[in-house]
Amino acid sequence: MTSATALARERPAGQRRSHHRYPMGADVEYQLAAGGPAGRGNGRTVNISSRGVLLQTETVLPAGASIALQVAWPVKLERQIALSLHIRGYTLRSDGDFTAIRIERHEFRIRRQITNGGEGAPDRSQQR
Repeated sequence: MTSATALARERPAGQRRSHHRYPMGADVEYQLAAGGPAGRGNGRTVNISSRGVLLQTETVLPAGASIALQVAWPVKLERQIALSLHIRGYTLRSDGDFTAIRIERHEFRIRRQITNGGEGAPDRSQQR
């Protein structure tokens, strides 16, 4: 059993998950509330539910830290508009490069595209 599988299945004795986890590998950008360059990074989701995300990162994230995630949502709105899922929550626990995140708030947003000038701007050609 991989470390990710063990962490995803971890639960207190006798307790069953009330929210089903769905396998999903999507790119993620994260920022810890503590900020600074060490508080930013990239990773990938392993699975997701309505209450939590299992994230794989290159660095170990501290338990109990407030965190903001931007997940590159794998499905486009109306098959043409790229979305990102913005999540605010906190880290529950880490096992190596896997971290369990508790979701406190989330919302979908239209994913910003990089323009020629390097500034982030919405790609209005795809919006209705």
